[in-house]
Amino acid sequence: MIGLKVFRGFKVRLRPTKQQERQMVNTVKACIWAWNWARYININQIDCAKERLSGYKIREKFSELRNKEGKFQWLTQQHIPIKAINETFNIFDRAYRKGCYHIAKNKDGAPIKMANGKTWYVLHSHPKRKDINLNVPRYGYPEGSDRVYFKDNKHVCLSKLPNMKYSWTYDDVLPIGRDTAKLIKNPHVIFDHGFWYLCFAMEVEIEPIPLNNFKVGVDVGLKQLAVISYDTSTKYKTFDNVNKSARIKRRERRKKHLQRKLSRAKLKNGKRKDYETGGMRKKRHSINKIEKKLTNIRDDHIHKVTREIVDLRPKEIILENLKIKNMLKNKHLAPAIQAVKWWFFRYCLTYKAQALGIIVTLTDTFFPSSKMCCCCDHVNRSLKLSDRMFECPL
Repeated sequence: MIGLKVFRGFKVRLRPTKQQERQMVNTVKACIWAWNWARYININQIDCAKERLSGYKIREKFSELRNKEGKFQWLTQQHIPIKAINETFNIFDRAYRKGCYHIAKNKDGAPIKMANGKTWYVLHSHPKRKDINLNVPRYGYPEGSDRVYFKDNKHVCLSKLPNMKYSWTYDDVLPIGRDTAKLIKNPHVIFDHGFWYLCFAMEVEIEPIPLNNFKVGVDVGLKQLAVISYDTSTKYKTFDNVNKSARIKRRERRKKHLQRKLSRAKLKNGKRKDYETGGMRKKRHSINKIEKKLTNIRDDHIHKVTREIVDLRPKEIILENLKIKNMLKNKHLAPAIQAVKWWFFRYCLTYKAQALGIIVTLTDTFFPSSKMCCCCDHVNRSLKLSDRMFECPL
């Protein structure tokens, strides 16, 4: 049987030396500067000539600027990969084309057509300015180049950064050799809470597996993460909410304590400081480490639960189509809903099921799954949110 080919995302932990990490930080700063510079010259070009610059023209102007002698010589002296800068310009061009134009309409609200019959688009905004303190530090490389490849089982080669160590503990085999560089799609480097990662996509082949002849219904909640019913509704299983565990509550208390200490440290004579001290940076770093640990615990629990559901090998999985944005308007339940990560649960369950050929169906938003009896399908219309169980009158 021919296997199914799908694109799978990979996230590899990088272990750079101090010199390599310094060079990666300089690359991140250069890419953020290049984004803001491209935004600046585009706004000036639109104001003067009523026409924006394409990604190719931006790269031409940057090459002229880079070759000039003066204050921009740091672009060549700090060994910054030009491929990363060019990829930043490509992403900037796509941001303009996809997010900053909308369809021009007349007074009646109908789209305006040009002489050739195509729809007329008008510019309504510009890409946002980037800041290294607000945006996630990251930079990418263009696809199809040989700038990113795995040298062996311990070293990866990036542009201007050869022989960087990495760690990979999963069963999936990474492509080794420079000839396999074209298999790596959309490579980019991310700095996340003190750790560097190489993220990319790669096409893999999944062997088809036989599925069981039953469906699985999934009902998510706050008291339990999920309750599933399967095998003609005669079997069910509950999965606990990890946010009610002791290890989560202990770290939440610690994070709240450090946040209060940081808030008090910012005050001086009853006023906010306009600078950050070394102690304040240490407290902020400790808070970031706790937040990263909390995120890892929650994501790990969701991955394990969704894998256990998919390993039942049903022919179909039925989920609720919840309007989470509307549910967050309840200020009493919003923190608990954000912590339980329903959307991430649905995302993980969907892509794992589709990779095995399992159908994923979303029910109507107002389907009474919690008010319906699992045996006779009787709906209890008078059920309240405070009622945890009810006996079917039929």
